[in-house]
This record gives sequence, C-alpha cells and structure tokens, in this order.
Amino acid sequence: MLQYSKVRVFPRHILKMHSKNRLIISRYLLHINTKRISNVYIIWEIIRTFASKYRESMEITYKDIHEFRKEDLESLFLSVEWSSGHYPKKLVVAMQNFETVYTAWDGDQLVGLICAMDDGIMTAYVHYLLVRPEYQHLGIGRKLVEMIKEHYKEYLRIVIVAYNEELDFYESCGFKKADDASPMFITSLWT
Repeated sequence: MLQYSKVRVFPRHILKMHSKNRLIISRYLLHINTKRISNVYIIWEIIRTFASKYRESMEITYKDIHEFRKEDLESLFLSVEWSSGHYPKKLVVAMQNFETVYTAWDGDQLVGLICAMDDGIMTAYVHYLLVRPEYQHLGIGRKLVEMIKEHYKEYLRIVIVAYNEELDFYESCGFKKADDASPMFITSLWT
C-alpha cells in the first residue's frame, strides 16, 4: 500500500502555495484515508482537482499600468531570483519607459508581469515575463502572453529571449525557436 508520506509527485504550485492551502489538502487527503489508496494516480487526480478549485477561487486582476512601488517590483523579481530585482529604483524607471506593461495582481500583491518594447509598426520585443513561483502553472503567464499577442497582433514579429528550460512554455504559446540565431548580450546582470 502507498503511504501518504511517500507521495512525492505533487505539482510544484501545490507545494509552493500558502501553507493554509497545503493544510487543507493534507486534511482532505487524510480524511479520505490515503493509506488505503494504492494508486498514486488517484492521489494525483485528487490534488489536481483541488488545484483546479484553488485556481478558480483566486481573483487575479490584470492591469495595464506603468507606475509601480519599488517594493512590489523588487519582491516579484527576487521571488524568481532575477538579479534585476536588486535594482528596484531602476526597475521603476524601466517600467515607465516600456511601451507595453501588463500585470497580474492577487489583491494588492503583484504576482506576474510582462512588458515589451516595439518599433511602432513591425517588431515587438518581450523583455520580461515573470510570475511568482507560488502562482506558476495557474495560467497567469499564459494569460499575460495572450495579452501581449493581442496587443501586437498587427505587427509582423514578436520576439522573446527564452531560457532553455522555458522553451516548451513559449512554444506552447505559439513562439518558435530560431534555428539560425542565438541571443547575445553585453550585461552587468548575473541572471
């Protein structure tokens, strides 16, 4: 028989969600007596069902804004371990200067952001897309990408520089990896 304590296949966003919600999942699993469940896929489906209900209960608000408190940007960028989070004053100015900035908010907490610059007619460059780890895999990043794609639908090209581990996500959003090009940088940032 499968012991609850041996289950290690929880979705990442369940493990990173607020401890109160993890407690609810734990109590629910204990309530149905998981020690008698021998199939890990049944437990997985229970967790996915809870995650789906959790996602539906979240009230994420999407905004088109350029004015931020430096603490909000610093917290979001550092949550994903991006070195630019160590420069919150510069991030505030950068957001004011980007042509397009869309954000995702859970109440008054900034949980996601995408921003782009463009040439006004042909090409847009997505510079940042980030979602707090505990809010990842809930559709927020995908929604932000869709907002950018809608905004730039008349443009001939939307460009993004993606980390290798994020390629699958961007490809699922319609981006294609270039076969004959590589991004190049001159930078003082370490991530």
